[in-house]
Amino acid sequence: MSKKITFGTIDPLIKETEIKSFIREFESKRADRDIFALHQQTLNANTTVANAKQSTDASQQHLEKINKRLRDLNDRIQNQILKEDVYQSHRDSDTLVRMEKHGQEKTVIDESIQSSKLAIESNFQEQSHQLCEKYQIIL
Repeated sequence: MSKKITFGTIDPLIKETEIKSFIREFESKRADRDIFALHQQTLNANTTVANAKQSTDASQQHLEKINKRLRDLNDRIQNQILKEDVYQSHRDSDTLVRMEKHGQEKTVIDESIQSSKLAIESNFQEQSHQLCEKYQIIL
């Protein structure tokens, strides 16, 4: 005679553990955790994109103001450069006129000095000749 002993509480415990291990295996094979992490990353990425869009929209307004100011500044600089070119050309032409006038004055002075030199040389020669004749010096 064999008696069969049954443990009533062990069978449901074993079944519950089997079910839990089956669920864990199923979840790990299905990779639900990866899907959840991917979902979280997607939400984070969407939030980042939305923040970036808000930032770019706000910065776009500021960039328009900055670009307008830069264009105005560029126009003023271009005008100043044009004025400086005109001023420089006037200075160059004035300098050229002054140099030509200086060259003419130098030429006049050189000619005057040369004629004075020739007159002095001629006068010296004449007076030396007269002195030689007067005192009868033979050179």
